Amino acid sequence: MYSLTCYGRMWAKGGEIVFTYIVEKGANLKIHTPGIKDMSQIKTKTIQKPDCIYMQSDYPSGWHIEVEQRSDKIVIYSNYQLTQNEDGSFNAPTKLSDL
Repeated sequence: MYSLTCYGRMWAKGGEIVFTYIVEKGANLKIHTPGIKDMSQIKTKTIQKPDCIYMQSDYPSGWHIEVEQRSDKIVIYSNYQLTQNEDGSFNAPTKLSDL
């Protein structure tokens, strides 16, 4: 079973809208990234912090995602809303100009 809770939109630095998602401990999450043929297309930075693992990824479509992996949950920040599939998984946006 997939579980993802969206906590709405907030304004981030630079005026971008940020969608915040919380994945509770023990829940499964799958985000499909249509249009990505090779992982080298994604610019990713990972930082080990004392209280979490922080990852920031930029996709060629303009989608930006930040992930904080903590011991009790995962917090995801996205500049665009994810689309939920019938099986409970999610799709990342592919053409941001259409959104």
